[in-house]
Amino acid sequence: FRSTKTASYTTTASQLSAGAHTAITATFVGDSTFAPSTSSAITQTVNQKTLTVTGITANSKTYNAATAAELNTGSAALVGNLDGVNVVLSTASASGAFTPNGNAGVGKTVQVSGLSISGPAASNYTLTQPTTTADITPKELTVTGITANSQTYNASTAAALNIGGAALIGNLDGGNVVLSSASASGAFTPNGNVGVGKTVQVSGLTISGSAIDRKSTR
Repeated sequence: FRSTKTASYTTTASQLSAGAHTAITATFVGDSTFAPSTSSAITQTVNQKTLTVTGITANSKTYNAATAAELNTGSAALVGNLDGVNVVLSTASASGAFTPNGNAGVGKTVQVSGLSISGPAASNYTLTQPTTTADITPKELTVTGITANSQTYNASTAAALNIGGAALIGNLDGGNVVLSSASASGAFTPNGNVGVGKTVQVSGLTISGSAIDRKSTR
């Protein structure tokens, strides 16, 4: 004959912290038919709960050949915390990195690292480092070393250029960005009238190479 009564084990939340709980037994208090009894011991494993973080953003920047991203952590908050103030998020060592690289692009992923949790209940959790997005805009390059020849008025705005000394200013990628002046031309502006120290606008300069998507010319 079997009793239809059920024996169960109850515990408080603090006893069910993450980890392996051994020697758990169920006790039957007994009744008019059966004597009290205690079950064999069992082990219960409580896995750590995963926490995520929201509220961190990254600032967009101009290409600088680095992956480092500036973070805004003032609104960082834990998601999934069941223990209130007994689990505290620390952003003191947080850092961000554009991934997979620091090249120019829109909506690039920024991987956050260095976040940590502390407090009496922190061992019940694991923390997932979040990601956010930001832009890297191309770096503007300028050109130096181009001069224009003075001329006698000829009713034209065209200006003869000297481009042998042309060089890029601001290039962070060395030989991976090359200046081409093959199609360069100059024009007196705003007109071709007689004048001293007149502005000559240069156009037609281009850049090429494996890193040109990170740059713009001016």
